[in-house]
Amino acid sequence: MSENQLKNQASASVGDETSESADAVLDGDLVRDVTIAEFPQLVELSKQVPVVLDMWAPWCAPCRQLGPVLEQLVQEYAGKIVLAKVNVDEQAELAQAFRVQSVPAVFLLLDGHPAPLFTGALPASTVRAAFDKVLELAASQGVAGRLRVHEAPAESLAPRETPNPNYPKRCARRQNWLRPENSRPPSKHTKNTCGKTRRGNRRRAAAGQGAARCARRK
Repeated sequence: MSENQLKNQASASVGDETSESADAVLDGDLVRDVTIAEFPQLVELSKQVPVVLDMWAPWCAPCRQLGPVLEQLVQEYAGKIVLAKVNVDEQAELAQAFRVQSVPAVFLLLDGHPAPLFTGALPASTVRAAFDKVLELAASQGVAGRLRVHEAPAESLAPRETPNPNYPKRCARRQNWLRPENSRPPSKHTKNTCGKTRRGNRRRAAAGQGAARCARRK
């Protein structure tokens, strides 16, 4: 598909008709991989929600830096901007149609019309400013739709027992259990792993034996 064909396809999809429910709430993925076969659907979507095209390649280090920034910001804008990722190695026709000379290259698809946005791995603050301008331009053209954001259910966290700070750390590391508050550790564990307790037991045993010898002498 040539550049002229893409432009003609975009112009034909826009025409003089206005989009249905420009401020509608739609279902779909905020971040998606796009092929040339899916590009017509992306043109239709841009009539309701601004679409940012990320032209990237797996071997490109700046692309790997910019990608997470774009994805994070798209999530922050809560469905007001859609991110479409185009692998230029796999979608060479799209890259050629957009005249991509270096990656990463970011384009805007708004109301069916493509336009360059920026190139290179920019910091998050600069990308956020570009996204703000995209939303201002979209509002001026009546493109005010958004995608519905599905929040992931919060995971239920089981209550955790708090270990007793008075419990010897050396002994606690040797067991896979947490000692509840105000409870004593098992006697077997204490005798086998706590050196101080074992020494104390030996001293008491020796003292007992000494006392018994003194009693016999008397």
